[in-house]
Amino acid sequence: MLTRAVAPAEGVSGRFGDVYRVLSALEQAGQVRRGYFVEHLGGSQFALPGAVDRLRADARLVERDADATQGDEPAPGASGARGAPGAPEVVALAATDPANPYGAALAWPDPAAAAGGGAATGHRPGRKAGALVVLVDGALALYVERGGRTTLTFTSDEGALHAAAAGAFAGEDLLVRLIAHPPSSCRADSSRRI
Repeated sequence: MLTRAVAPAEGVSGRFGDVYRVLSALEQAGQVRRGYFVEHLGGSQFALPGAVDRLRADARLVERDADATQGDEPAPGASGARGAPGAPEVVALAATDPANPYGAALAWPDPAAAAGGGAATGHRPGRKAGALVVLVDGALALYVERGGRTTLTFTSDEGALHAAAAGAFAGEDLLVRLIAHPPSSCRADSSRRI
């Protein structure tokens, strides 16, 4: 997905007007699609056809899961992820990875507000070398600073935090240290030193 706002983060230099003309020609040739695929990312969005199909499939999953939670009974095969029923999908990315939308296409959420309150500690997420972001079912759950010394949480859901730790750091000392200090024991501080 490429928009005017995301172009600089993807290394597209120069005036966007020149890039826009090339993308329009690619659209006419059928190699990319133009549309309004992602809310709040601007009006001129271009994507490969496969990416558009994937966005639509993910949107259907989100809608199905939302309908299932409103009805208090799970939809057939609904798990909040594309894996086994009940198992969340966990993805760990380098903070600088182009697949990480935070800090480029999307602003970083406030860790204190996202994790259910608490005072900010001065640690801020960023697209920094060596840092990791962990998404659980597509939602930002953890930001791990370089070296794993500080972890910022973006959810108060203990299940999502444990899934993020287990899926991204299984077998590592960081997992043991995060579980030793579960989220409920440090609600006042959404950023935990581990």
